Amino acid sequence: MTGEEDPDLELYGTSPGVIAFFMILISLIAPIGIIPFNAWVVLGGGIGYSNLMIYSLIWSYSPDLYIPFALMPIFTLSNIWLTIPLTILNLAYIRQIIHHYRGKCTRYSAIWIGILSITIPTLIVLATTGILFPSGPLIFIGPIPIQFIVGLIFMFKYPGPEMTSPWRGDLVDRHWWIPKRPDWWIRMFPSSKDDEKKELEPEFKNECFETE
Repeated sequence: MTGEEDPDLELYGTSPGVIAFFMILISLIAPIGIIPFNAWVVLGGGIGYSNLMIYSLIWSYSPDLYIPFALMPIFTLSNIWLTIPLTILNLAYIRQIIHHYRGKCTRYSAIWIGILSITIPTLIVLATTGILFPSGPLIFIGPIPIQFIVGLIFMFKYPGPEMTSPWRGDLVDRHWWIPKRPDWWIRMFPSSKDDEKKELEPEFKNECFETE
């Protein structure tokens, strides 16, 4: 809870730390996209040709290139600098989901970032053919929306933050929860409802005296 939030209130829902752990873990392990045609890859200082390259946030793999499995991380980690421009929005998607579970943004804003993380990399590569991979032309990129789908499942399956009452742990309906304006604001800018209340108060008091 930040200093700007009301200390009398708390957020009730799934822990942002748990969601952050699983989203980061899935994003590091699961593939994000495929470069299936005319991809040039770096092999420990040399250049190799492959018809297919699968990439993630921290690894890339080219099945057409014969590399012993034990040495694969050493050789393929040098390709990450090529895919960094394509994975920035994937990192933003993780950040937006965590902000959603902290109550700082809506679920739909996180979904829009996820959609952009799939479409923008494709458009970037199509618009910059031969620039991201100067040693050879890149014709097409195919996103793998595993991270996007897992994020959707989390956001729709597990509840986001809900405002609770001042009694810690009691979930209440927050539709009636209207933040109170400062007294100086009410005095300077009285609303129509406040004026109606002031007009009704003397009448109510008079009715009470008459009944007594």
